[in-house]
Amino acid sequence: MINLQAAISSQALTSVAATLLHSLWQATVLAGLLWVALRLVPAKRVNLRYSLTLAAMLAVVIVALVTFKVCEMSSAAALVANGTSGAIVMHAENDYRETAAGGAAVSQPPWDRGAAPAGNHVKDTVPAGAYSPAAGKIDNSPIWATCLVIVWMAGAVLTLMRVALSLRGAAECRRLAQPVAGQGIEEVVQELRSKLGIGRAVAVAICGKVTSPAVIGIIVPIILLPPAALTGVPVEQLRAILAHELAHVRRCDWLVNVLQMLVESLGFFNPAVWWISRQIRVEREASCDAVAAKVIGAPSNMARALVDWCHRVKDAPLTAALALAGEKHSTLSDRVRRLAMPGHRPAVRLPWHTFTILILAATLALAILAKGTSLAVEVAAQMLTPEQRV
Repeated sequence: MINLQAAISSQALTSVAATLLHSLWQATVLAGLLWVALRLVPAKRVNLRYSLTLAAMLAVVIVALVTFKVCEMSSAAALVANGTSGAIVMHAENDYRETAAGGAAVSQPPWDRGAAPAGNHVKDTVPAGAYSPAAGKIDNSPIWATCLVIVWMAGAVLTLMRVALSLRGAAECRRLAQPVAGQGIEEVVQELRSKLGIGRAVAVAICGKVTSPAVIGIIVPIILLPPAALTGVPVEQLRAILAHELAHVRRCDWLVNVLQMLVESLGFFNPAVWWISRQIRVEREASCDAVAAKVIGAPSNMARALVDWCHRVKDAPLTAALALAGEKHSTLSDRVRRLAMPGHRPAVRLPWHTFTILILAATLALAILAKGTSLAVEVAAQMLTPEQRV
């Protein structure tokens, strides 16, 4: 005999497993829609492009939550429906036992005729995993569901540790940073804050642990500059760099990035989630480039700042380090073209190996679920004993 809490926990476990499988093809479809949308929207609509990438990631989360809820509701409905048949079987068994106790000549119950040994009036003829009157118990969730959820939880914990380490590293950089003295940087920041409409105070500091300008913090944001930013950088390029970072501050991109990393951690197994996440970062930086170019009044200065900074940090661990410089030279080149060529349509890269993984993952999920999308419902429907169903 199991208790209701164990049944509900097992039901939730199966629903989580089904949700994980469904998310593979669901996220792939959303990634495909995003790919089409980004191909159609011109580069000059930077805010729309960025909003589309965020909407795609939000849709992945919402669809997964809805899928989980649907699985749970379907399982609950199946439990109610299955409870009627379970009650009939139990009452039939009780009627037979009462008749036998009264001394009447009766044959074995219908579910046991010609099969059970003498003295055993009940035989378990229900499928594996269902309630058995003889055994008085049920099986747990399918082994595949249990293993899948365990592996997912282990992977999520490891990737969440990566997020925690990133936050810890950011806090360490902030602690070691030294306030900028002189250089006229504070005046430049104040001017740019006014143009961008940022009411919060934004500090600027130097940190030797960073190789590119970065924004840390939400309530009290701080712009961290590497020492190289104060040696030989032209004033206009420094203005472009600071304008780019202040654009991140205005939109609270640091918070968005943390939430994005959390979604990546929970969907670490899903290549579509990582592809959508990469597009968010690409469009985020391009959007900030556009804001900075508008503020300083010269897109060419912003483009020059990108290229010059990339050359300045070429010996750093990350070549195109500036939040400005993106992930790869190809990304940097694309950002420069966006600034220098208003009609440029950026290429939405979907490498063949990524595309292949997406298709294989979606096909695998559909193949498993093809055996019955109601698998989770059927298993969950077998988790309560007839006594608990009545």
